[in-house]
Amino acid sequence: MELVYHIKRCNYDKKTNCFFDISKYINDFNLDKLFTVNHITISAYFRLFVGKIFSEYKKILYLDCDLVLTQDIAKLFSINIKDYPIAAVPDTVISNSLNVTGFNQLTWNYFKKYMQENLGFVSQKTYFNSGVMIIDIDKFNEIELDYLVDLAKRNNKFFHDQNVLNAAFENNYYQLPAIWNFQWNIKFHSTNGCYKSMLPNDILALYEDYDITPAIIHYTSHEKPWKNPYHTFANIWWEYARKTPFYEIFLKDLNCNKMVAPVSASDINKSLLLQILSYKKDKFRYYRYKLLSK
Repeated sequence: MELVYHIKRCNYDKKTNCFFDISKYINDFNLDKLFTVNHITISAYFRLFVGKIFSEYKKILYLDCDLVLTQDIAKLFSINIKDYPIAAVPDTVISNSLNVTGFNQLTWNYFKKYMQENLGFVSQKTYFNSGVMIIDIDKFNEIELDYLVDLAKRNNKFFHDQNVLNAAFENNYYQLPAIWNFQWNIKFHSTNGCYKSMLPNDILALYEDYDITPAIIHYTSHEKPWKNPYHTFANIWWEYARKTPFYEIFLKDLNCNKMVAPVSASDINKSLLLQILSYKKDKFRYYRYKLLSK
């Protein structure tokens, strides 16, 4: 049975963990027949039903399960999104790739054409990531559920429910600061540092400024910190993992994970040394430029 997890305040202002049985939606809308690929399951499409599931609320905060918060979540929830149905952060890779020439352009031109012809999505600069959203329930419900499901059925390639929500709320969402949805895979999936030419300066600073810790670190892509602890910001996830009863299980799964190739102690020490030297070099260069800029 598929379940959606959420927290709400019950009688006497006690916080309780509540579960919602979504099997009715799965059966009524044939969700198990919708497009899925790789590590994405039909649970991604449950976001399309938040307006119905949380109809008794005025405003909710949606968070993916593969992220870590470094600041008080109340700061995010208290943001005034004005008269918009949702608030989200532009997708760092997609929204910028669609507007940069020369980087894997054939692929992105195909994606543009696909979005326009299949989902009627025209505006390329406003593509957002659906992993962190503030949702005004009443305004969200102004979009018919049947329309959302129809878009999902039409979307037989790429990015699942995220494509659907972008098509439904095109040019109609409040843009949150990038610190509230930092997508961690940009650097290590970038070829020869091409992300530096893709991103505007304010977003690039999140990846280059050693003084900045994003408010939400979103472990996007199929590569996760529990599979590979060597990437930037993976250590923050492991700091929280150590505090849970499941820490030993995480270590066992990591040891069994074939995606992380076994390495010798000398290789690890060498790798760490190189990372430290590179970090110090980049940090020195950053502060040097910062001083010179003044």
